[in-house]
Amino acid sequence: MTDSIRLRPHSYLLPRGLAALAVFFVPVFGALYYITSPLGPWPAVLCTQIVATLIVGLAIVRYLRAFVLVDPTSISERAFFRNLTTFTKDEIGSAVLVNTSYAAQPEGVPQLFVRGHDGKILVRMRGRFWTRTDMDLVAATLDVPLIAKAEIMSTKEILHEFPDLGYWYERRPILGVLVFLAAIVATGVAGIVMHEIVGTLPRP
Repeated sequence: MTDSIRLRPHSYLLPRGLAALAVFFVPVFGALYYITSPLGPWPAVLCTQIVATLIVGLAIVRYLRAFVLVDPTSISERAFFRNLTTFTKDEIGSAVLVNTSYAAQPEGVPQLFVRGHDGKILVRMRGRFWTRTDMDLVAATLDVPLIAKAEIMSTKEILHEFPDLGYWYERRPILGVLVFLAAIVATGVAGIVMHEIVGTLPRP
């Protein structure tokens, strides 16, 4: 029986994320409670805080359950926003290792794409979540054809050379921006509706 290698995301992501949320949540909700209590629509603020807390709790659970499991015959991934997926060696065509440049990190961040025979992504490991050592270990364990790009490439350059690499919003950035704006508008409308509903409730 072949031993599998289980890999976990960067350990510092959770404490950094919680610290950032605390810096945002405490002053924002503190100010909202101060403004809306005792006569304002503070129940709407409470409902918003409960929903936000539940979302954060779900994100923590997903982070704690995330992993990549690899052996010479297969690779499995439980990602932050996806359930467990498994691909056998027969389904894997190749792997691509690139250094991607971002505005905040022009020196480049490594990414490993495990691809099917049709070139589409099966597993994606980004340097923001996984170490370069983990990526090299996955590529070596699977022992599939590896395309390693030495130069630092932008997302646009990567998609030009490998059209199937990238999420839908990376391949269609304008549509991604429109969806993001629509989500902001929908959230604002929901807040207004909640305010109106709470405002019409009888006062004790």
